[in-house]
Amino acid sequence: CETCAVGHVADGMPATVCTACTNAGACSGKADSVTDDGSRGACVCACQAGFAGQACELCAAGHVADAEPPSVCPACTNEAHCSGNAASVTDDGTRTGCVCDCRAGFTGDACERCEANHAATGADPVTACTECTKDNFCNGNAVAVAFNSTTGQCQCVCAAGFAGADCGACLSGYVADADPPTACVPCTNASNCSGKAAAVTDDGTRGGCRCTCLDGYEGGDCGVCSAGYVAGGDGSCAPCTNAEHCNGHAAAVDDDGQRTACVCRCQSGWTGAACAECADGYVADEAGLCVGCTDEAYCSGGGVATGTAAGGCACGCHASLEGDRCERCVAGYARPSATSATCAACTVAAYCGGHAEAASYTPAAEGGAAVCECKGCSSGFVGERCDACAAGYVGDASPPSTCTECTIDGHCAGGHAVSVSDDGARGACACECEGGWDPATGCGACSAGFIANGTDSCLACSMEGHCSGHATQVTSDAARQECVCTCGELWAGATCSECAAGHVFRAEWPLLCKACSMEGDCNGNADSVTDDGSRNECVCTCKAGFEGGSCDRCRAGYFVSSTGAGGVALACTQCTSADHCSGNAAAVTSDAARGLCECTCRTGWAGARCDVWTLGASASGANFSGTGFPALGSRPVYNLLSPDGTRHVVVGSDGKAYLYDATDASAAPVLIDGAYGEGSFSADGELLALQPYLFDASVFGGSPPYSPLLDMGGGGFAEFSPDDAEL
Repeated sequence: CETCAVGHVADGMPATVCTACTNAGACSGKADSVTDDGSRGACVCACQAGFAGQACELCAAGHVADAEPPSVCPACTNEAHCSGNAASVTDDGTRTGCVCDCRAGFTGDACERCEANHAATGADPVTACTECTKDNFCNGNAVAVAFNSTTGQCQCVCAAGFAGADCGACLSGYVADADPPTACVPCTNASNCSGKAAAVTDDGTRGGCRCTCLDGYEGGDCGVCSAGYVAGGDGSCAPCTNAEHCNGHAAAVDDDGQRTACVCRCQSGWTGAACAECADGYVADEAGLCVGCTDEAYCSGGGVATGTAAGGCACGCHASLEGDRCERCVAGYARPSATSATCAACTVAAYCGGHAEAASYTPAAEGGAAVCECKGCSSGFVGERCDACAAGYVGDASPPSTCTECTIDGHCAGGHAVSVSDDGARGACACECEGGWDPATGCGACSAGFIANGTDSCLACSMEGHCSGHATQVTSDAARQECVCTCGELWAGATCSECAAGHVFRAEWPLLCKACSMEGDCNGNADSVTDDGSRNECVCTCKAGFEGGSCDRCRAGYFVSSTGAGGVALACTQCTSADHCSGNAAAVTSDAARGLCECTCRTGWAGARCDVWTLGASASGANFSGTGFPALGSRPVYNLLSPDGTRHVVVGSDGKAYLYDATDASAAPVLIDGAYGEGSFSADGELLALQPYLFDASVFGGSPPYSPLLDMGGGGFAEFSPDDAEL
């Protein structure tokens, strides 16, 4: 026994004490196993993962300590300490912290952010940092790319024609070759619109160019002439015009549909591709215009035209006309007017209508026309040919054969004219009458707005004199015997002296007629209001519950629930058995003052609200105690009637509850033992909740005692909801 056993160490040689190697004693409690070193001189620890040192008192390389000495040594890992963004990770040499060797593009103690000129392209936390290059961020379409240290993002400076934060689109006015584009081509007039556009841009999707063509051009590239234009040899489009292509003789001009030639639609009288020739039946006149070979067109309406376009046209003139085109009068004749187609003999009878002293003829001068002049028109006639009536005369026709002088005696025989003249057109005489007389009747009847005043004067209708000053308009009837008034809105009657329907007369009012109103005359309590027929009083049709001439009080069976100034009723509430007589009244009305409801109770009920049940004396002479409830030995404090009116529950001040048969006053009551609170029947009458119990009320009337369905506990008031769904 001179050496220590395995797993022990000696204090010397020879050993006097052998100490066991233990995890706690030799390995800081951090070993998976412990033994001696073979020579029994020292303990050897097999440290747990993460620990190192002879006594496992240190953290292993790549681990960090939580304290000194450490209790745990967690491993330095990429995910835990380097945000998953390290190429490698180890400890700092002192085992107090981890050191991350970040992957390219990452920086920070925990590789938690992107380094300069790199932008985060992953989630949060950052999982990817991409270098700011044209290919990475700008689709290869930038002239430069910069890093914004404030936002941490890459910013593209797009090449010409490109747009978007990533230069992934084309600018307006450019078209893309792909999506995203590798080239953005500008839209130009020359390359996309045949040089014929007023404006050019893209189509909105950057897929093509859109041309706004100049006048005369159309098509997607403005390469086609528009309708009404023809193409020239140089590719230009010229408009088809009447002046240039049809000699000004076309009614319309258009292209040929192929845009190669203009097509003329000639005016009447012209023909040929360019409307340069006279059509059949027409001939060219001295001015070179095509004139129809007709009596009117060629012979001035003064002869008969014969001939063709090829052979010419000739006129056979009527009597009194001569010349190649019947353009002048024969000697001794003259045209009555510049537009006359015929000539008249220069005589008093033929030229002056027989209304002149003489007719003087002057032959035509070179290039002129012969002139015939009437000398000394007859009395009443005027004009160059004495063919009109003078002022103050009227003719029998146009031109007149006679002109008659307008006179008061002859044309204004009503006896009330002050003067007479013609009507300006020389068709009728016009009388100027004394005041009130009608010129249309020769001053023999009164004008509109006047009535006959005896036989010798006309009286003007006036609003004051004939309409009581209450009309908006006044005139006379057709017979001129009565004035007709159009009354104002407040007034009625032939002379507007009566109030209109719905109005009443009030001498104290400024306008005398006052409109009946529901607010002013019926206190706002009427369904409608009108007058009484004699226009003396307003008549109100009161709303339900109201009565009185002005609907100012409640009717019988209603009581005043709200009043206004002067005690006027503003609201009337109907008295009902349910609301005011506990549902136990045979009849209900209001008192004379309409302040309260008065109940006439059904048999068995009493009290102002029919809320006291009186059964009367029982056949057995039971004790009533002055309460009306036999066998109840104390003052009743609560009573409850079943919905069908057959059962009555009464609770006295002593806490005892009795069930009565409400249909039989002689029936003995049944004690509901133990019940003492207030409660209610369910709406269907099947259950009774009377604290502290819930009873099956359907068995009431059978043999007592009545056992409760449920002890609800406590005290107080129990009530069913209206639909019996809750208690």
